Amino acid sequence: MQLVQRNSVNAEILARLPRLEAVASQVMLVGGSLFQTVWNVLSDEPPEARIRDYDLFYWEADTSYQAEDYAIRQAEELFRDLPAEIQLRNQARVHLWFQEK
Repeated sequence: MQLVQRNSVNAEILARLPRLEAVASQVMLVGGSLFQTVWNVLSDEPPEARIRDYDLFYWEADTSYQAEDYAIRQAEELFRDLPAEIQLRNQARVHLWFQEK
């Protein structure tokens, strides 16, 4: 956890995640921003180097577009001041769009 939090964006996201729980249950920071930060630190690179975006996953039984869109808008508001692209997605909805992508 200490290596991941050397990336100031990761650290700030993790500090704010509890505020999303009202609209996005079980929300977690996942993916490339975690392993790339560790790789960067171990390689003496800046912790934020080569990180394209920061992925947040959550699980909500309501798989409607409207519910996910609302959660996404709440996350955009919460993280709007961070210098990064942050993507929130409901994992219960992935099967509805993944095959098209």
